[in-house]
This record gives sequence, C-alpha cells and structure tokens, in this order.
Amino acid sequence: QISATIRLCFIGLSTFIVEFIIVFGSFCCFFYFMLSSYLSNFRDMPHTVQNTLAMAIGKFNFASLKEASEFAAWIFFAFSIVVNMILINMMMAIINMAFEDIKNQKEGYQNKFEIIEYIKRSVRELTGVQMAKRDLPVIKVDKAEDEDGDLGSELEADEADTSVSIQFSEKANSLLAYIDKTYLGGE
Repeated sequence: QISATIRLCFIGLSTFIVEFIIVFGSFCCFFYFMLSSYLSNFRDMPHTVQNTLAMAIGKFNFASLKEASEFAAWIFFAFSIVVNMILINMMMAIINMAFEDIKNQKEGYQNKFEIIEYIKRSVRELTGVQMAKRDLPVIKVDKAEDEDGDLGSELEADEADTSVSIQFSEKANSLLAYIDKTYLGGE
C-alpha cells in the first residue's frame, strides 16, 4: 500500500517540492543578502542554505540573528510560520489524501504478507534450503449448459481438456520445428 500511496501522490508531491524550493530558496536569498555581512554562518550560499534548514527545525541562535538585523528577525518569524505550519501541513495533507484513497480501494491491492511470503519462498528456493514447487498453470474451461439446463458431463470436460492439450502439443511441436529449421539448420 505504501508504494501505491507514493505513486498516487507523486504529482501532488512533485508540485509541492517545486513550491517548497521556490519558497525556501527565496528565504535563503533574503537571509543571504541581509545577513552575509553580519554573520559568518551566512557568508556564502551553501552555508546559508544549511543554516536556513537548521532554522526550519529550530537549531539556531536567535539572539545573534536579532542582533544582526531586527528586520531579519521578523522575517524569520514569517519563515517559521510559512515553512513549519503551512508547507509541512500541505505535504502531510497530500500524503494523507492519497493514503485515504488507497485505503478505500484496498481490495484492489495485494496483501503485503502475501508478497513477503513469496519473497521468503523464492529466497529459500534460490539458496537451496527448500525444493522449488512447480506452479503448473490451470486451464479453465467453461462448461456449457445443455438444453435441459444441466451442466455438461465430465466426459465433455475431459474431451475439452484433451483438445486443449493436443492443441498445445501441436503448437509446441510447430514452434520447435521452426526453431530447428531457422536456427539449427534442420531440414
């Protein structure tokens, strides 16, 4: 369900990432232009991006920021509201909406435990711990109803199975003959 959720919210998250980069980049540029001459943490753009990320998670020295520029301190307040409250909540809402859609359609997705069991079985078979089980294909033949409304007899079903196996055998022989003639130079 997680991969389906990510697939479903990919467009919304990609749009969000573009919005986040624009907003975050503009705040980084503001802090760089306002604080590069006052604080060594903002001396170049990579350090500014690093410190702006630290500001987003609350790891910075607000006193030095306020001392360098009072206006930058007010902009930091706006930055905190925009990034922490609006953008992060927007991202969570996009993911939550996609997850709710997947949850409502969960019968259309395989159970993760079935997939895990398949992976475990495959690893055991590949490592030789367990003998491989042959999963033979099952051919489903629709049983036609007779005029009486009864289902066809078992004899008719056996004849249908036999005709399918004969057709398959003839097609396999035809394919082998073609391969022999074309690639192996047979006559």
